[in-house]
Amino acid sequence: MARKARREGKPDDTYFRAGRVPPTDLQVAQLRAMPEQERMGWWSARFGQHCLAFHATGTCVRSESEHGCAFLHAPPTAAAVAEEPNVAPSWLRESEETPEEARLVAAAAGEVGTAG
Repeated sequence: MARKARREGKPDDTYFRAGRVPPTDLQVAQLRAMPEQERMGWWSARFGQHCLAFHATGTCVRSESEHGCAFLHAPPTAAAVAEEPNVAPSWLRESEETPEEARLVAAAAGEVGTAG
């Protein structure tokens, strides 16, 4: 993951930090209210390093196995104590263009100052 980040010109720990912040109580409540089909994508985009089963049901079968669960089992936080924003990873946002990206594209095309 560090090599991938380096190739993309990002800090080495970019992908290690993604999804590390534990969910809040409100976000766990949102997860539990969601239909099963929507949970995985929503959870992975925000809390990819945390165990979905642990937070959705309160138990994790894998954590009791011989090898344990590879995901974090941190309790939800009462408030958003975020070290980083919980946003979708960049590879999920490929088709979305930020205002800054739009400005750069316009500048590269020679349209600086013509957009309203």
